[in-house]
Amino acid sequence: MTNYPDEGYIKFEIYWEKIRPFPVAVLQQLIDCRNQMFREKLIGFDPEEKVGYGNISNRIAGTNSFFISATQTGHIPEADKKHFVKVTETHPEKNQLKCEGPAKPSSESMTHAAIYSALPGCNAVIHVHHSGLWSMKHFPITSESIRYG
Repeated sequence: MTNYPDEGYIKFEIYWEKIRPFPVAVLQQLIDCRNQMFREKLIGFDPEEKVGYGNISNRIAGTNSFFISATQTGHIPEADKKHFVKVTETHPEKNQLKCEGPAKPSSESMTHAAIYSALPGCNAVIHVHHSGLWSMKHFPITSESIRYG
């Protein structure tokens, strides 16, 4: 278990089992989509802010488990199987998550879990950053005084 109360990127308790990467065949579509998002600059790394952005996940059919890009991978141009984690359980009421894989999951894993829980027909979540969308400002945004995570 790792606890991240107010430091780093992950803001929830994580129970992580470090295991070998999952077979590429299981992750190939997710890897391809993530790498396309990187090429489109929708997932990436902001050198001025020195922060990565964007993440992607895919629900495992018939479950609330999902594969998600690992934390701190926004800067990687060509992600591969070692950059994905399987989230096996989430407990939002306790701010806890269980996962397994070669790395820790995205700091947005709890958000992805909430979307899957609220929308049973949703099978993928892609969190991107797009300057054109930000400039429109026709949608609700989080106050700048609210910390991320």
